[in-house]
Amino acid sequence: MIIFIVAAFRGGRLKDAQNGKLHILEGNKNNAVAEFSLAAKEQDVDVVAMMHRVNGQWCLKLLEEPCQTGQHFADVIEPTIGNIVRREIPNAPRRLKVAFAMEKGSVVDLPATE
Repeated sequence: MIIFIVAAFRGGRLKDAQNGKLHILEGNKNNAVAEFSLAAKEQDVDVVAMMHRVNGQWCLKLLEEPCQTGQHFADVIEPTIGNIVRREIPNAPRRLKVAFAMEKGSVVDLPATE
């Protein structure tokens, strides 16, 4: 499962972003396979989509999840992201713990699966 989060990093609100969009890329940063407009919201951070596997295929699902205030994905791990994970994976832990290395604005290449 991959969860997509947008955040207003340096203050302001998501509604301040003009023409905000979510771009789904495949293979490289120049190959956009989907594009969605982002809602102008009062929050600083929002969970906007998730990818999960269905019958061995990756599927994209747009989300409308109410978020609390925060400027980083770590600010919405619980309860927002945790509720999404537990809804999709009923046996998931009651509290999520996450750890990974990623730089702001980076593109992450996920390994191919069979």
